[in-house]
Amino acid sequence: MKIKIKKISVANLSMLVRKMLLMDNSIYLNFDSERIWSDVYTPTKDVVKSNHLPINDVFEFESPVSRPIKLSFYSGAKLLECLKYFDAHHLSAEVSCFEDLEDKLTYADKIILQDQKLKIEIACQDISLGFTSMTPDQTVRAFDLGSEEYQFTLAAEDFNKIVSLQTFDKSELLSIYSDENGVHVKTDGFDIIVDDRVKIKTSPKNIFKSFLSRIDKETYRIHVCSNKLILDSTETNTKLALNLAITE
Repeated sequence: MKIKIKKISVANLSMLVRKMLLMDNSIYLNFDSERIWSDVYTPTKDVVKSNHLPINDVFEFESPVSRPIKLSFYSGAKLLECLKYFDAHHLSAEVSCFEDLEDKLTYADKIILQDQKLKIEIACQDISLGFTSMTPDQTVRAFDLGSEEYQFTLAAEDFNKIVSLQTFDKSELLSIYSDENGVHVKTDGFDIIVDDRVKIKTSPKNIFKSFLSRIDKETYRIHVCSNKLILDSTETNTKLALNLAITE
């Protein structure tokens, strides 16, 4: 089975790949006739990340896609490097696919990128190595808000400050709490108020500082739940779920 893509938005595809590279060197994409998406988790499953775009913002097909396709690459960085060599206004592709007899899902095994002068063939990741994309049910559970306690806004500017400040001490944890002054983010070395509109008294919730490297520098609506934080970007379709650290 071959899928011919008449046109590719290099800018939007690159943006999606860069976002998911914060989770893994490999890239796991899915696409159908309506959207292209990636729902993945870290090996410890402590961080889940989801992103999607309308398919027309990324691919224009020669004929309609009849089923969802799983498209994965060993190295997202190498894919980005390949895209730089093409004329972005004339880039097309052909995706070769097969149906796995066990799970009945359709996977891409290679993609040929081509413009008016250059053609590059890229092998897709062998499915025997694992495809860490989440099922729809897993994604729904990861972002369930049933245990939400409160929510607040974290501006991109404040997130950037936290990323810089968190190197000032050797603690592994970030603590989030709210009091009469607003919502705070603190470590052993700093305490910053990030939203002064939420002034309820709450007990601290802790996450590992290492999770910050998975998060894009955007503004988020953050849902504080009993066992996790859910970050919902106000700028893009990015969502993350961060498990709370167990400190007892």
